[in-house]
Amino acid sequence: MNISYLQVGTSAQHNWDLLKKAHPSDLWFHVQNTSSAYVILHRESITPTTVREAATLAKLHSKHKHYSRVKVIYCAVNNLKKGATVGEVIIKNQKCTKTLLV
Repeated sequence: MNISYLQVGTSAQHNWDLLKKAHPSDLWFHVQNTSSAYVILHRESITPTTVREAATLAKLHSKHKHYSRVKVIYCAVNNLKKGATVGEVIIKNQKCTKTLLV
């Protein structure tokens, strides 16, 4: 998926590719404590509405898409670094991470 302001990963490798191409100020979204697609929200389009849209897309592209509510974490891309396994990221500073219930 590639909407003008949102990008959704389709695999672990694609998630990493999106992260590599993202601007440091773009926002990264992921369902907390389960595997899900990465959703990147471009910095020029960050509003309360687009943040909720991005979080909802992360939920819809996860194992928990049928749950009534899930926690989606998000932070600036510059707060992430790639992990040892393809698709894995490490959050550098947990205090910079926000959570949204969708």
